[in-house]
Amino acid sequence: MRETLLINGKWQIPGLGDEPVTGTLSLTPGKNAILELKNPFPEEIAKKRQVYLFREIAKQNFYPIITGKGNNSSQITLVESGFIKSGIYSGLRKGFLYTSDIVIDGEIFLKKEDISFDSVSVNFEHVNRWFNYSEDLIKENNLKSDKYKSGSLTYNIKNQFEIAIKLNHEITGIKNLTLNENPDIKINYPSLKELSEIIKDLTVIQNFFSFFISFPVYATDIYAIREKNPLLSEYVGKKIKSGSKIYLLNSRIMGFNNSKTISEIPYLTPFMDISENFEEKLNLWFDFSKKYSALIDLYFESTFYSKGIPENIFLALCQSLELYHRVSGKFKNYVINPEEYKNRMNSVKKALQKQNVFPKKVRESIMSTLKFGNRLNFENRIFDILNYHSGYMSEYIKDFENFSKNVSSARNFIVHRDIHMINNPPDKEMIAELIILLDIILHICILSELKFSPAEIHGIGNKFFYYKISTYN
Repeated sequence: MRETLLINGKWQIPGLGDEPVTGTLSLTPGKNAILELKNPFPEEIAKKRQVYLFREIAKQNFYPIITGKGNNSSQITLVESGFIKSGIYSGLRKGFLYTSDIVIDGEIFLKKEDISFDSVSVNFEHVNRWFNYSEDLIKENNLKSDKYKSGSLTYNIKNQFEIAIKLNHEITGIKNLTLNENPDIKINYPSLKELSEIIKDLTVIQNFFSFFISFPVYATDIYAIREKNPLLSEYVGKKIKSGSKIYLLNSRIMGFNNSKTISEIPYLTPFMDISENFEEKLNLWFDFSKKYSALIDLYFESTFYSKGIPENIFLALCQSLELYHRVSGKFKNYVINPEEYKNRMNSVKKALQKQNVFPKKVRESIMSTLKFGNRLNFENRIFDILNYHSGYMSEYIKDFENFSKNVSSARNFIVHRDIHMINNPPDKEMIAELIILLDIILHICILSELKFSPAEIHGIGNKFFYYKISTYN
């Protein structure tokens, strides 16, 4: 478990007057931050006045900013805090509790929109495993060894910021190239950037590492830097910067991973295999994350960062592939020409109204169904994706049509729980097998979007995909 930090100090709470209130912040990284206030009201205040003030405070319930100064001279900003509990017994206040999504230890910000930084350093768990070098790998890939002696790699992302990776090598010559600690990932922005936007960038980077390592990675430390006082910097002739430690409590970026080792899990592809075009892959990943944001959120939340039940993982993979089909632009989203379908639908509508065969509600139901009748169903979408990537998928799935039907039937059964919908309801073993194959399909879709060559995808399949299949069998 991660150690809980206790910060005693004075806190400025909106609605509690101008005077700061004594309290203790209990901060457990990766879990929560609870602020408990001590005696916010003087005992001499009348009982009715206390209850009245409590009600006024409880009405607000949410505070964009709470600031505090610790007894150890630390400066704290709590972002997006909620009022969760009050202990009022016989009219006397025993304690107010607040929980915060973000804790900034190092500087006080009075407005949420003022929280911005120009560089951020992050340590991610397990990422060092992916950046593991050896002399043989360097020679094998014809890499310039002096590039790695510097112990730092810098990449430009979308011409918007730079990512510098400090490899933390202890180098005593190329023969003893080893990696001792997690690499420091540093993001350098050309100007101040709001924390909310920085968190989005960190999420994209976290997903990138998790995908290629094939294991959820979490940030253990986030340290942000900014120029605190431009006037002072101008006076001394150089930028005077201040740093703050950032704790993200309601974010999976700093989630806590109980797993002690991942040595038995192979990664999708080692860094060395893509090191020469790593910048291109990372930029493509940012493009992919923007285009397929809903897919990314659903897929990573359900398969990497949570321990969901198999049926929920299966449904999430189905929805992710449906999103890919809809958004990619590689597939048509209709059965026949939309204009032709519209004409046919109007003909049906006229016939229904003219002959008056059905009651009005039935006619309306038929027309409502016809509005969506030209859209591909889920089975068709899976079949389209398999056909598009048939050069890869034929190695793992022999009958595309039958597989698409099985996936669609399993999804319909799980969603509707109607035993009469299909002849053979899916059992746990079938769901587990479908999860593995759907995950392989989605991996291939993503690798294709990242412009991996057919040879590279086949190479990954021969190692990683067959490992996933073998673990099932």
